Amino acid sequence: MSGRTLKPLYENYESEEIVIMRKRNIRLCVRLSDAESNIVESRIQKTGLSKEAYMRSVLLGSIPREKPDDRFYEMMKDLSSLANSANQLARKAILLGSISSSIILTEAEKWSKFQTYIREAYLLPEKR
Repeated sequence: MSGRTLKPLYENYESEEIVIMRKRNIRLCVRLSDAESNIVESRIQKTGLSKEAYMRSVLLGSIPREKPDDRFYEMMKDLSSLANSANQLARKAILLGSISSSIILTEAEKWSKFQTYIREAYLLPEKR
């Protein structure tokens, strides 16, 4: 799973990216010392972003986060699987009348908020 990127977080990402790319016709050239270049390259590699995407993000006021290791994606996959299983159990319980739908909806909302919190904490860039 090491090849995963932030793309799945955004709907219609590819089509939006293509439209934005067509509007990027201004080139910005910046000169760096060897030491500065090494620092920037190191930071870029840790995020898993392209150099251009990293620089745009920083210039527009966001600080890209380091890309989590594969364990993070495995845990998110497991979390999604647990939430899906709980949802299926809840549907059966509601159909059988053995549990209140409001209890299930409250718990499902908690799972969803937790998953969103994890994504924001580890994937989305910080705003300055």
